[in-house]
Parts: sequence; C-alpha cells; structure tokens
Amino acid sequence: MSIEVTFSYGLVIRQSALIARGITRAQVLEVLEADRPMAEDRELLSFGPSFGGEACDEFVRRLESLGRVYVDDFFGLTLSHPDWLKFSASYDNPPKG
Repeated sequence: MSIEVTFSYGLVIRQSALIARGITRAQVLEVLEADRPMAEDRELLSFGPSFGGEACDEFVRRLESLGRVYVDDFFGLTLSHPDWLKFSASYDNPPKG
C-alpha cells in the first residue's frame, strides 16, 4: 500500500515508531498543528505541506522533543517540482538478520 506525500516541506512518520514510544496520534497532531494527516496507511502518516523551511524545521524539533529520531522514525521531504506532479511513499520492512 502507498500513501500520497508532498515534497513541499512534508513529513512522513512511521506509526510503529510512535507506538514503540507510547506516543499517541493526538500528540502528533498537536505538535504538528494538524487536524488530521494528509494521508495514512497502517504504517505511515504523511503531513504537509508546511509553510516553508522554517516551519518544517520547527515541526522536526517538536517531533524530536517527543523522542522521535530523524530518519529512523520520520523524515522531511523537500524537492522543487511542478504542482501537477504527485508523489507517493510505501513502507518496506526488510527482514532482519
């Protein structure tokens, strides 16, 4: 399954990383000042677009203050692209060991 993402200062968060730390969906929505994710599936939450790099950086700091680790638990997406081009992401959990 894949979800829509935005490269206009978007964020993608692994839900299993939230669950592992006991972080609720409500906490994430609060720190990201969102009513709901842009898109979601069983493993990923997508947020954005943010209003510029400074706003996105602040959201990154807020997620880190919840104990989330950048890249391992969530990732910021920024790329110049035309509005007519849409992107998606999917979760790949390779087997360990």
